[in-house]
Amino acid sequence: MGKGNMGGAAAGLMLLLVGVGAFPDARSGKGSAIWTPLGPAGLVNAPANGGFTLLSGRMDVAVSDPRDANVMYVGTNVGGGPVLGGGGVWKTTNYLTTDAGGPTWIPLTDDFPSLCIWGKSLALYPGNPDILYAAASGPNGGILKTIDGGAHWEYLLSGAFSGAIFGALVINPTDSNTVYVAVRGSAPGSNHVVGGVYRLFTNTGSTPINLTSEVAPGSVATDVIIDPSNPLVLYAGLVGATDSTNNGLYKSTDGGESWQLLTNGLLSGSQVGEWIALALAPSWPQTVYTTIFQPDNSASNPSLERFVTSNAGNSWSMLNLPATGSDFRFWHVALGVDPNNPSVVYANAKPEHFVVSTDSGQTWTPLSFLDEDPINVYFDRTGAAAFVGDRGIQRVVAPREPRPTVVSKRGNLGNFLFYNVTLDPSDPRRGFGVSQDQLYLARFTGAPRWTYVEGTGAEVGKVLIDPQHPDVVYNRSPPPPYGTFVRRSTDGGIHWLPISNGIDISEFSTALPSQAPNNAFALDENQPSRLVLGGQRVWQTLDRGENWTAISPVLSPTGGPAVITAVAIAPSRPDTLYAATQDGLFFATFDGGASWLERNQGLPFGPDSGLTRDIAIDPTRPNRVFIQTTNTSEQGGRIWMTSDGGLSWTSLDSGIPANLLVMSLAVDWRAGNLTVYAGTTRGVFSSIDLGMHWLLFGQGLPRTIVMGFQILPKQGLLVAATFGRGVYQIPLAVPR
Repeated sequence: MGKGNMGGAAAGLMLLLVGVGAFPDARSGKGSAIWTPLGPAGLVNAPANGGFTLLSGRMDVAVSDPRDANVMYVGTNVGGGPVLGGGGVWKTTNYLTTDAGGPTWIPLTDDFPSLCIWGKSLALYPGNPDILYAAASGPNGGILKTIDGGAHWEYLLSGAFSGAIFGALVINPTDSNTVYVAVRGSAPGSNHVVGGVYRLFTNTGSTPINLTSEVAPGSVATDVIIDPSNPLVLYAGLVGATDSTNNGLYKSTDGGESWQLLTNGLLSGSQVGEWIALALAPSWPQTVYTTIFQPDNSASNPSLERFVTSNAGNSWSMLNLPATGSDFRFWHVALGVDPNNPSVVYANAKPEHFVVSTDSGQTWTPLSFLDEDPINVYFDRTGAAAFVGDRGIQRVVAPREPRPTVVSKRGNLGNFLFYNVTLDPSDPRRGFGVSQDQLYLARFTGAPRWTYVEGTGAEVGKVLIDPQHPDVVYNRSPPPPYGTFVRRSTDGGIHWLPISNGIDISEFSTALPSQAPNNAFALDENQPSRLVLGGQRVWQTLDRGENWTAISPVLSPTGGPAVITAVAIAPSRPDTLYAATQDGLFFATFDGGASWLERNQGLPFGPDSGLTRDIAIDPTRPNRVFIQTTNTSEQGGRIWMTSDGGLSWTSLDSGIPANLLVMSLAVDWRAGNLTVYAGTTRGVFSSIDLGMHWLLFGQGLPRTIVMGFQILPKQGLLVAATFGRGVYQIPLAVPR
C-alpha cells in the first residue's frame, strides 16, 4: 500500500501553465534528472473559416461532485487494443467557468505506477463525495483510493491486480469500504489475472474475492453496475466463458454471493460476443439498459443489439437500432440514462455520432452538434450532460433542444496520446507531434498550448525536419480519406503540398493496425533531399519528394503482403539501409537497394511476434544496429543489437522489468560509452553498459507508455512522446 499527495500534481500543473520559458543548462548537467513537460496543455483547433476550440486527449469517464457542480473528476486512457497507457485521474474545481480558456485541471495520480483508467473505472461515494476510487489497469495496476477529494491517495492491491485490465468499478452505496470491479483480462507480459467480478474490502487488507469464477468459468467481466437503492443488487456482463452457454448478463440479489443468468427476451449464451455494456436509470433503478455485441461483430459488419428492462431484469424488450447505423467498437460503446427520466437514454451510432432517445430506445435522434468520436455520457450536479470522447469533455445543458449550447471543458488537460514528436534540431522550441485520435498534426511553438496544423496529417504518421533547412518539413500519414499521405512544407509548416509522384499508393493500407507505420519514414541527414518511405516496398526520393522510385521488391510477400514498420539509413554509409516488416522479419541492403537480405537469424520474430518500431544505427559503424520489438519478455527479448549487419544478434533487455513491453528505443552515441534508452509501458529506462544493467531514467515522468523518442545531440536533450501525458524532455548527461 502506497501513499501520494497532490504536491507533485500541483507542481506538474505549474509546469504545464508556465511552459518551457527556459531550458535547463544541458552543458552543466543541472536538472539532468528532471523531466519537464512541453505540453500540450490544451490543443487549439482554430479553423481558417473561424472558430476556436480547445481539445484534449481521450477520456472514458466523468464524475461530478453532487455537492458542487464546479468539482469534476475525469479518468483518462488509451481506447482499444492492449490497455497499457493513459493520463490518470484529473480534477477541476471551476468546471462551470465561462472563461474561454476553460477549466483548470490538475493531474492527481501522476506519481502512481499506472495511469490507465479505462472504461467506467472511476467512482465517487455518494455518502461522502470526498471518497473516490479508481481502478488503474495494465502493468503495475491496482486500486486508487482517496478520502480527501484527491489530495492524498492510497494504492491498494497492486499485487493482486498487477496486470489486470478493468472495465468498471462501483462502490456499495451504504459502505464506502466495499467495492466491486469488473476484470476483463490481463496486460501482455504481465501475470495472468482471472477475469470476473471481484469484491474488495478496502479497510481490511483482505484478498479480493472473484465472485463469478465458478458461475461462468473462463469468462471475463466487461461491466458491473449496482442498484443505488439496494446495495445487494448487482448486474454484470460475462463473456468469453469456456462453455459459451454461460455467456450473458447476470444479476445478483445478495451482494454477489450468487448469480442468475437473465434470459427473458435477452441475448445469451452463444448469441453473445465480446462485450456487454450496462447503464441503470438513477431515478428508477428497476430500469436497466444493456448493449450486447454479437459474435459476428466486425468493422465491416457491426453486429449488436440493445435491450431495456423496467422490472429489474424479469423481462426485457429489444430497442430499435439508430437509422444512422451502429459502431462495432466496444471501446466506444456509449450508454447513459438521464438522471431524472428513465425513458431518456443516450447511445452511439455509426462513427462518429451520439444519439438520444426519449422513448426508451424506440426512436433515436442524432446529436449532430457534437464534433466528437463518442465514448460515453455522464451528468453533472445540475443535470447537464457531460459528453466524453476521443478529444475530451463537453458540457451541454439541454442536449435535446434543437440548437443547444456546447461548451468545451477541456481547458488545460494534458492527457494526449503521442506516438512521436519531432523538434527542430536548430530550435527545439518549435516542432510537430502525431497524436492518436487527433484530426491533424499538432504544432509546438514553445508554449504549453499547442495548435492544429489544419488540413495536414492524421492521428498516426511522422514528421521529418530537414536539419540543414529547417523550414523544409515533411509529413507522412495514411492515404485519403484517413490522412493526407506524403506532404512537404517549405515555410516551416504553414503551407503544405502533396509529394507522392511515382508512389503506388495501393501498397499503403488505410486499415488498422497498418495505418502509416510511424517510423517507416526516414531522412538522410547527410543528403536531406533524400528520403525513404516504407509501404510493402521501400520507396526513395532524391529531390525532396518531387519524384519517388521503389528501391526494393515487396520485402515480405506472404500473408498480406506485410507492411514495413520501420526503415533507417546508415549515417556513415548511405547505401546501407535496414527495414522491418509487420510479420516480424528484418532486412538489410548494403548497395542502396539493389539487393536486400533477410537478416533476422537468431531473432525471436515471426507472424505472432511483436513489431519492430525503432532502428538505431551507429553513426560511425554502419553494421552496428540496435532494434526494439514489442515482444513480451517471454517471447524472447525486447531490445537487440548486432555488430555485423544482422548476421547475429544479442539480446540486451534482461534488466528491464519482465512485465513491461518496450515500445521505443533511442541511443545517445556522443559518449565513448554509449547510452541506450528504452521507452516502456511504464516510463523510460537507460543502460550505459549495453544492457547488462538498466535503471529507471530521470524523475517526474508519469508512469505511462513512452511511444517515441528524439535525441537532440547539440542541445543535449532527450525528448519523449508519451501515450497519455503528452511530451516531455530531459537534459542528457554531459559526455565524458
